[in-house]
Amino acid sequence: MIVFTWKKVQRLLLWLLALSAVVGILMHPTSATAKELPQASNSKRALVIGHGAFADGTSKSFWLLNNYLTIVADHTTTDGKYDLVEGYFPPGAQTPPHRHTRYSEQLYVLEGEFTVWVGKNKVVLGAGESAFIPMGTPHVVAALSDQPARGLVVASPSAFAHFIEATGTQNQNEAPDMELLNRISSEIGDEILGAPGDLP
Repeated sequence: MIVFTWKKVQRLLLWLLALSAVVGILMHPTSATAKELPQASNSKRALVIGHGAFADGTSKSFWLLNNYLTIVADHTTTDGKYDLVEGYFPPGAQTPPHRHTRYSEQLYVLEGEFTVWVGKNKVVLGAGESAFIPMGTPHVVAALSDQPARGLVVASPSAFAHFIEATGTQNQNEAPDMELLNRISSEIGDEILGAPGDLP
């Protein structure tokens, strides 16, 4: 007999949603180099129309710490249950060690290779592979090869998209407002644990 808990059902539903998004993105790839993405846009066509995209068929894109992040779905379209974000990491990009105290993260690799530290565990993920980052777990995500990496993140419940939209910039070369970044991090329960290049 198989017993399903509510948490298992929620995780299954999130995976099904992410899978439908992945299928849509693979059918309409948006792979790009940094030269093709010189400016972020608040009116970029959504990658997955009808699967959590905004009502007007658009998505929102921002540069944040040298990564290009597109909010495909957020609290406005998911009833606050999750965010769906596509991330483009140029070669060598790496997040600072951090943890989310109010939401978990699932990373699914679309292209390239991500190196992920979840606590003290390190894993290298290729296209089609994923990693789950439990709430409260220190982690780092990096594109350490000489190629860019692109992936999907499902953050549940919704909060990550708010962080991106509030602190991201429209210009790749514009430095983020660190005071704002720290304030929004605190508001959503994120904790920065070091500088880019540090490990958890």
